[in-house]
Amino acid sequence: MKRLIAMLLTFAMLMSFMSINAFALDLSATPDGEGYFWDAESQTLTLNGATITETVTLPDGATVVVNDECSIVVDGANAITCEGALSIEGNGKLTLSGSNGIMAASVSIENIDVDFNGTTCGIQVYNETSDATVTLTNVDGSITGGYAGIYVNGECTETEAAVVIDECDLEATSTATSWNIRARKAGITVESCI
Repeated sequence: MKRLIAMLLTFAMLMSFMSINAFALDLSATPDGEGYFWDAESQTLTLNGATITETVTLPDGATVVVNDECSIVVDGANAITCEGALSIEGNGKLTLSGSNGIMAASVSIENIDVDFNGTTCGIQVYNETSDATVTLTNVDGSITGGYAGIYVNGECTETEAAVVIDECDLEATSTATSWNIRARKAGITVESCI
């Protein structure tokens, strides 16, 4: 019996360790890896043909530079989570797949090709303390989500919510198949209570 309990405890500890590591890339512990480099001073993550299978969590004001074809594909979690404003730029293509492709307080993307696919949203922006905005400039590709391709919520504290699209060849779609409260089938949803 003691042996069984010890084996179960060991298994439980291994599973908790594996689930933590399987869903979060710790850039402070591993600032560079195959195809990526994190510069903590400038808060810039550079992707050079990277294939990442863990959630990338970034601080407010972070920038992601995309070179070549890069992907962040995570099962059951966000591909990129940012604690505040996030900028993505470069000259490559970024593929994101997860619960949300991006979850942040605001997002600015320019000069890249995208293929974002979230079971919830391709891009989800929620900000209750400042304006919630998604700004897309010279972005080509598709942003798809189960709820909405792009979902922006400015909350009800005198903030604004907006999606600004300039010089893009972009398709934002929802894969919702029913008309329940969760599946509104909207490519872009913007909510604000000013």
